[in-house]
Amino acid sequence: MRARILALADDRWASAFVALLAGALAAGLALVAPKYALASVALAVALVGLAVALRRLEIGVIGLVLAASLDVTGRIASVGGANITLYQVGAFAVAIIAVWGIARERSPLPETPMDVPVAAFLLLSAASIAPAPAVNTALVAFVSLASSALLLYLVVLAARTPDAAERIIWATLGAAAVLGLMALLERKHIFSVQPPLNIWGYGIRSRVTFKDPNIFGAFLATALCLATPLWIRLKGVGRKTIAGAAMAAALLGLGLTFSRGALVAFLLGMLVVLVFARVPFSWKVAALLAGLIGMFVVGVKLVDPALIQSKIINITTNHSAVQRIYLARSSWEMSRDHPMGVGIGNYAQVSPLYRQAEVNLKLVESHTAYLTVLAEVGILGLIAFAWLIVRFLGPVFAAVRRAPDDVHTIALAALAAGVGLLAQALTYSLEASKFLWLTFGLGMAAVTMYRANSKGSDDGAV
Repeated sequence: MRARILALADDRWASAFVALLAGALAAGLALVAPKYALASVALAVALVGLAVALRRLEIGVIGLVLAASLDVTGRIASVGGANITLYQVGAFAVAIIAVWGIARERSPLPETPMDVPVAAFLLLSAASIAPAPAVNTALVAFVSLASSALLLYLVVLAARTPDAAERIIWATLGAAAVLGLMALLERKHIFSVQPPLNIWGYGIRSRVTFKDPNIFGAFLATALCLATPLWIRLKGVGRKTIAGAAMAAALLGLGLTFSRGALVAFLLGMLVVLVFARVPFSWKVAALLAGLIGMFVVGVKLVDPALIQSKIINITTNHSAVQRIYLARSSWEMSRDHPMGVGIGNYAQVSPLYRQAEVNLKLVESHTAYLTVLAEVGILGLIAFAWLIVRFLGPVFAAVRRAPDDVHTIALAALAAGVGLLAQALTYSLEASKFLWLTFGLGMAAVTMYRANSKGSDDGAV
């Protein structure tokens, strides 16, 4: 008891210190650089959140998810041309808190099926830095990838119980709901965080805090896929209604991104939920029919037929889709000439040498995660990335099939979001996406809980 009281006192003193530090840093940043006043407020809020995270690590992870949802608007400084983001600062701080907690409790770091392939992928990415044409760019890209991979392990450490994992997922949905409503405001020209990226014939493609509507769509699709299995099991009409309203707001935002890849990711995730959810078969049939009817009504009544004709029916001749084919061809030629890769983050540096004449000069990415990894990190990097994916899908699928209901729900959420994002990665470079690695983390957390339960059952049987 005395040791527990002392540990609690240490936490409170540490929390008070971090809160005080938050105010000092925010005030100092606002005085030194007034243009970063808004960022300083966000930094102060984040640091206060970290003070709370000293007591509950999942609060720190939730803060990281919220910081990641700021995307480019979360940049707080630039050092030597490299942008420092609120997420990166937060990830470093939460990692220190996690290590402190492990050392204090003398608890081992949980092992996951993804440990070895993640290490291999990071090592190969690091090895590609030295020969890269732009070393500084490669270093920045590696730091971004490493900070994403770090999220996997922070989630595993924080989500040791289904309740903790659920809190992370609900917070992700909350952020998605807020941004979904902001997407509507942006679409209606009422308010936008950033200047519109493009205004097409069918209006603005909402992006809110993100650099690209497709990445924004990936975030919204992830939140929806993660939340749906939890919503199915949610008790109480009031809670179900509130969560359903949040999901509707996120779905509205997803539609306003006009991202075909994100929409496919969402639909594939919903299909996974429909197949593996532990509900009566009649409910699944009803949900499928309701979904099909909803898609028909939206397609007929709300979406411009010319848009459907251009982006879906005539996709083989659509300008955007055709250019992606040319980009894929360039990526393959690049990897053929550089089998060990051109260096992480250096695709844009080398791609002009392989650009097809038909490709827009502004397109400097392969728009396919797997080809980006192949071109930048080489064939070994792609093998490591594929190995990483297999070690995610296999164990999580096993947990979906055999785990008790509470763990099954978390595993199903991760599987649905993972399948969706890995499919969207065919149309966009998501290999370093914070939300993909968040999904990996939730999947590994579910696997860890499932294996712990299985071991406990075996021990009890003996």
